[in-house]
Amino acid sequence: MKNQSALITGRREFARKSLVEGADGSARLCVALVGGMDRLKRKYESAAQKCGVELKVFTGKESGLAAKIGEPDLAILVTGLISHSAEIMVTQHSRSLGIPVHFMHSNGISGLRRSLLSIVSRLEKPEKRVGFTPASSKSGTKPA
Repeated sequence: MKNQSALITGRREFARKSLVEGADGSARLCVALVGGMDRLKRKYESAAQKCGVELKVFTGKESGLAAKIGEPDLAILVTGLISHSAEIMVTQHSRSLGIPVHFMHSNGISGLRRSLLSIVSRLEKPEKRVGFTPASSKSGTKPA
């Protein structure tokens, strides 16, 4: 399985260009949440608002889901609560537009809050590059 955080890496410039202007004049990240529980929609939106994120919530049961999602800065898929066809449709749509996709296995409010805070903090902080240190050309061995 791919490292999910790697899907977001390098997206800072794109996200800053497409931030939505908030009611208080601050810039807000636009995120599409696909999946989740219908009864928690208002709580999802409230948790996102507290994180400074504009959230569009889709249950995954809507027809024409790709068109309704539009072009958010990030798509979050709740994998346990949407059909495979909806997951494939959203993933293909997002990849075709260069939108990063984050897979979330929990459908709870706290899981969404943790994901959003993690994403926002990555976009706000400068990237720390953890790189591969090449071995000395004399030894001819790879680092362990």
